[in-house]
Amino acid sequence: MREKLKVALADFLDYIRFLVPFKTALFKVKTISSTADLSRFMQQQSAYISQATLFGYLKTRIGSRYVSHFNDEQFLASVNMAKVEIYLAALEDFALYTTSYMSAERGIFIKGYMEDIFANIISTDQNLKLPEDKKLKAIEHFKGRLNAMDIDKYFTNEPFKNSSETLYRFAPIADELKVQDRDIVLNSMILKWKHVTDDLRKNSKNFSI
Repeated sequence: MREKLKVALADFLDYIRFLVPFKTALFKVKTISSTADLSRFMQQQSAYISQATLFGYLKTRIGSRYVSHFNDEQFLASVNMAKVEIYLAALEDFALYTTSYMSAERGIFIKGYMEDIFANIISTDQNLKLPEDKKLKAIEHFKGRLNAMDIDKYFTNEPFKNSSETLYRFAPIADELKVQDRDIVLNSMILKWKHVTDDLRKNSKNFSI
């Protein structure tokens, strides 16, 4: 009985550590009334989406061997690389969605601010373990997408396709298993984004720049 309790506790702690970003749950931005609030909300929710979808997918696919896999250095390295790639894609998508939504639906033109908001998140996020040259590359990549976007239509036209595809592409799951999972994985992430965008709409009613 005691051994079963130890296993259950280990699984719970693992869930807390890897699947639920604890700080996001405790300190989630409730009111978005300034660009500072918006920046924190974007960072929190992009981190949450990227971690919850990646580790949820891994746990579903690996099953009861989920915890033991994190003792495998090669697997852990693949997971860490996937976390970074998915987070960057999620942050990009959410920043573009927010820019488009605010402009088209609210008449608030934040495109001129979003490049700096994105760059500041990338530069100051202590959990993002990237060398400076890769951070600059990520910022330039976002700038290119920002300048090329259709600001009035982006938020209505598969705005989270890139981050969903990145989850599917980088998750360290065998290719033959991924083929069966594509639609489920993509739809799962899109559904999570729906909850986040609902919060953005609800909590940003007093937003101004």
